[in-house]
Amino acid sequence: MAIDENIQTTSSSQKSLEDTVAYLEHELTKSKTYGKELEKSKLIAVKSAAAKSTFLANMSHEIRSPLGLILGFTEELIKSNHLNPDNKYLIQTIQSNSKMLARLINDILDFSKIEAGKLDFDVAPIHCCHFIDELEITFKAICTEKRLFFHKDILTTLPDCFYSDAVRIKQVLMNLVYNAVKHTVNGGLTLKISYSEPNSLLYFDLIDTGIGIPFHSQADIFQMFTQLNKDTPGCGLGLPLSRNLARGLEGDLKLVRSRPHEGSWFRVEIKNQKTLQNLQQLKPQIIQKPCLHPPLMTDWKILVVDDLIDNVRLLDCILRPTKALVDGTTSTFEALQKVKAFKYDLILLDLMMPEMNGFKALKELRDLGFCGEIWAVSAHAMKSDINESLKAGFSQYISKPIDRQDFYQKLENLMSSQKFN
Repeated sequence: MAIDENIQTTSSSQKSLEDTVAYLEHELTKSKTYGKELEKSKLIAVKSAAAKSTFLANMSHEIRSPLGLILGFTEELIKSNHLNPDNKYLIQTIQSNSKMLARLINDILDFSKIEAGKLDFDVAPIHCCHFIDELEITFKAICTEKRLFFHKDILTTLPDCFYSDAVRIKQVLMNLVYNAVKHTVNGGLTLKISYSEPNSLLYFDLIDTGIGIPFHSQADIFQMFTQLNKDTPGCGLGLPLSRNLARGLEGDLKLVRSRPHEGSWFRVEIKNQKTLQNLQQLKPQIIQKPCLHPPLMTDWKILVVDDLIDNVRLLDCILRPTKALVDGTTSTFEALQKVKAFKYDLILLDLMMPEMNGFKALKELRDLGFCGEIWAVSAHAMKSDINESLKAGFSQYISKPIDRQDFYQKLENLMSSQKFN
């Protein structure tokens, strides 16, 4: 009887063990299947994100190219003395809306990079005095267009050198200024700047005399696609993007106060990323004051290479005030022949050429013995495109639409460097 009970117990234990093994094998199979499905989903997500980034980059290029022409030629028309007031107003309307479209494209691209975790920040030494002078010139021009005042007030002693990303700081403030100007009819803007040594924070307080923000809407203004006034242009990306950028700079963007019909007060906080490491790696550079006028380049010969004749003509217009001798072509093969026959000081080379791309053309030009400056010109504006071009050997990178002040500044810097060589 005891033997039978032992047999039954052993048999039961064996069955229980088999069931356990079977269960574990089943769970292991499920786990492996789930792992494969997870890996597959991850691969699909990565490919989807890459496809989205590629699509946005290509669309950005395709939109920037014609937009650059619209902005460039409207600026030429506005400078003309042959427009009557009505026509000048129409041209200025085209220009202001084109600028808004350019900003929107930049915002969309930056949001896509934030979502993909690819938004980079370049920490470098900023000469505070010159940087703020540049901001004042830019913001005053924006306000003047709408007949608003702009006032700058420095409240405390500022550090001579501040470590952060100057381009991103300016982007945050530009978004705020454009937003304030859009909602301000009378009065203007005041920018107050201060620095807290204990917190290592640089503060930019932007105060406007605009329509203000209703109390019930103030909690939502940093949400994407939030528009307080549907009658004004925009899509509600500026403020949420600016807050993301400010936080990426180890700072923040806050609404300090806003009252309907009285205006708004926004504060931007930027961390001084001054560390022992970057003090050793980054030497403070002298940043020149903004170039307000085209440099005089009377003895310079410049070759413009772009597959679109309209872009060649636009660069010819932009360079005309410099008094440089400008030659142009829509063919890289013709450009190579011109370099054999003539001596140029500078070549402006579009990267998207049909016969050979800009990188191959750069190599061909160097093989011919051309030792002068070659600048890349492109509607691609991603940081990776800029880095790739500079790494390949281009001396500078000019993005379309062309920022004339930045372009003239680069020409001025080039001329200054040539004097000392």
